[in-house]
Amino acid sequence: MKENENVVFIDDDLIYFTAWIEEGVVNDKITYDYRYYDKIIVKDKKGNIIYEKVGTLNQMIDGSWWVS
Repeated sequence: MKENENVVFIDDDLIYFTAWIEEGVVNDKITYDYRYYDKIIVKDKKGNIIYEKVGTLNQMIDGSWWVS
């Protein structure tokens, strides 16, 4: 697991992460090209990436999940 990743939930053999991504930072300074976004990453238990998509996982009150 990387320092910018958070485990959202584990489903059988798959682990669902949200990662925050910052682009456009040079020597700890924000450039004009700065961009921040979240990414969903699904990995198997060996750490292999199965799926990636820009967005965030959100859980509804009924327990269902959706991507925003």
